Amino acid sequence: MKYSQKIGCDVHECKHNHNEESACTLEKIQVTPCGGNGSKTPEDETACGMYSYAGEPDDEDNEDKGIKLTL
Repeated sequence: MKYSQKIGCDVHECKHNHNEESACTLEKIQVTPCGGNGSKTPEDETACGMYSYAGEPDDEDNEDKGIKLTL
């Protein structure tokens, strides 16, 4: 089965985010529980398991993945 859904993303600190389109560049994501505080809100109860910090734009250790980030 092939899906053609889009993954929206506003997390600009993630290296998989394409800021200009507010879209995740991954083909799929894994949503994981994060323990939450009992608030039953998506912000507290779930997280993207594929998140990877993009690093600072000036950081020499930040590898170029072909995605230009503007913060």
